[in-house]
Amino acid sequence: MMEGEALDCFSAFCHGMAPDVSFFSGSCFHHGCFSSHALSDTVLRIHEQYNARKEYNCFACNEEIVSPEDIFPLGFLTKDQDDSLYDFNFRLFHGSCFALWPKKNWLLEQIAMRAPERADLQATLEFLNNKLASLRH
Repeated sequence: MMEGEALDCFSAFCHGMAPDVSFFSGSCFHHGCFSSHALSDTVLRIHEQYNARKEYNCFACNEEIVSPEDIFPLGFLTKDQDDSLYDFNFRLFHGSCFALWPKKNWLLEQIAMRAPERADLQATLEFLNNKLASLRH
């Protein structure tokens, strides 16, 4: 990369998830190369969604999450804006709030239904179930 060259840089917004999009996560690209890439609009939209939800307020109770141990992150679920999971991308919860959240079972079922087709969602589902199990102890 040359000095003064325009770059598009992204925070690590979906590490290990959705392989086509995670390629951009935590990386920098020449502006011209990135803007001509077929996924540039999708990546920008997802990165903007990630940045808009970086506040540490619980999605269920809207109270600040003070303790890092109490963060229950959903992470990146889908790039498809028409998917019912899209609005839950990068949402954060208190662990206790997620355990009692009325849509918890629906969300886990939706992820489980898609998981056989997507390894990244299989990993997300396993993470969420392990996190829930740790809350019960």
